[in-house]
Amino acid sequence: MDSAYRMVAGTNVNCAGGDTPSGTWLSCEEHDAGLVSECDPAGKLTAQPRPALGVFNHEAAALSRPGGAST
Repeated sequence: MDSAYRMVAGTNVNCAGGDTPSGTWLSCEEHDAGLVSECDPAGKLTAQPRPALGVFNHEAAALSRPGGAST
């Protein structure tokens, strides 16, 4: 049976995101002061904001794998 649960809290107007090579998920806020938060899909670790990815209106996120292939 599938279940749903929250991976990130304390964010606002989340839009799309993207997976990372390390198996986490990036959740993006879609507003002028928006951040990207790195989330644990298993829900065991607290989501961490990643301001180094920019503070702006994020639609989605993508990371490059070693060697240049994007996720």
